This record gives sequence, structure tokens and C-alpha cells, in this order.
Amino acid sequence: MADRKILSAAISGNLRLTQKAMDQGASVHARDPRQYFLGETPLHKVVFHNDLSFVKFLLKRGADPNLSEDRGETSLITVIYGLSLESVSVLLEAKADPYL
Repeated sequence: MADRKILSAAISGNLRLTQKAMDQGASVHARDPRQYFLGETPLHKVVFHNDLSFVKFLLKRGADPNLSEDRGETSLITVIYGLSLESVSVLLEAKADPYL
């Protein structure tokens, strides 16, 4: 239940609800089980929407920028779809591997 909350909060860009879900035991690496979203994590969802403060929040709480979703795309690949150079820089600083 808490993992669904963190995913919903990430989709809606609600940092406060994300923190609350984590306080309730949600994993920063929760996977979206819906077929269309192919196992995306909260970080995948947030980088797509270019929410830099949210990206930094998740990374500080241990989000792994090198986790891939079911198609093999990492957050670094997902951020390209959102066209945010700032988010690319933040992910690279957090040791995102551009060769995955």
C-alpha cells in the first residue's frame, strides 16, 4: 500500500506525500506494477517531469539512478524524454552510469 502511495505522489509531483509514504515504509525503489509503466520507479517518474528538487530529494534518500525499468531504461534515459539538462547533471553527479 505504501509503495502505491509513493508512486502516486511521484506522478503528481507531491513531495510531502512522498515523504509521508516513506515514513509509512514505502521503498524509494518501488516499482509501478501497471503494464503500461513497465516497472518504473519514483525516480523515473520524477525525472520525466523535470522536478529538480524532487529528483534531489529522492537521490538523497537513496534512490539508485542506475536501476532500470522492464525495458532496460534507467532514469538517465528517461530524463532525456523530458529534455532537462539540469536533471541530467544531477543524475550524473549521483553516479548515474551513461553506459547502462
